[in-house]
Amino acid sequence: MVLWSLMSVQTSLAQVPGSTDAEAKGWFVNGQHLYQEGRYRDALVAFEAAYRLSERPNILRSIAYCHENLGELQAALSVLRMYLGLAETQKLPEIRRHIRRIQEQLEPPKPPPVVSQPEPKPEPKPEPGPRQIEPRQKWRVSAGPIVGYGVGGAALITGSIFGAQALSARSEARELCSTGDAGFCPREAAQPLNDDMAYSLFADISFGIGGAAVLGATVWMIVENKQNTSLQIVPFGNGVGMVGRF
Repeated sequence: MVLWSLMSVQTSLAQVPGSTDAEAKGWFVNGQHLYQEGRYRDALVAFEAAYRLSERPNILRSIAYCHENLGELQAALSVLRMYLGLAETQKLPEIRRHIRRIQEQLEPPKPPPVVSQPEPKPEPKPEPGPRQIEPRQKWRVSAGPIVGYGVGGAALITGSIFGAQALSARSEARELCSTGDAGFCPREAAQPLNDDMAYSLFADISFGIGGAAVLGATVWMIVENKQNTSLQIVPFGNGVGMVGRF
């Protein structure tokens, strides 16, 4: 379409006699060659010179094409509007289509419609339920505390037996010994007195072993189950004691 337009202008220039038109034709032909080589700025200079010399309206379209290829759309649009007022009637629809095409290029692209999205509703917070009490672990008793309690129980029973025998020997010795100020005991009272001392000693030893075994087994068992206990050692009377939750 552009080449046909340039050729038609060339033909119209060739039909006009005179040195001015001949010079205009030379500029126009030079502009054609430059346009085909893609040298649009140089072609624009040649076409404008041809138009000044001949004032042929058809050259305006070639000028408009040069401006369009150079990205000068406003200048191309101004030239086409001038051409629209000078061109022949049969060329007006084509010129209007060209003008409309450039106007579409000049219009900024419409931004896509903004779709407003509803704000997400906050999720309802779960209502606090009843407080769950973690089940306490079962009290664990290993073989060590069991043996300790067994030894302690046996020692305490043994101590009780020796204590009872010591009390019996003591009663027998009291019956043989006088209760006066002198505190005389006959020879027969020697055996009950010796038995009393021996049984009392065995009872004390047994009670000591039993108490130590029971206490050791208790401490052992508490240490093994420390996650289930809260044990503290506090002063108690003339010594110390253990206070805790089991």
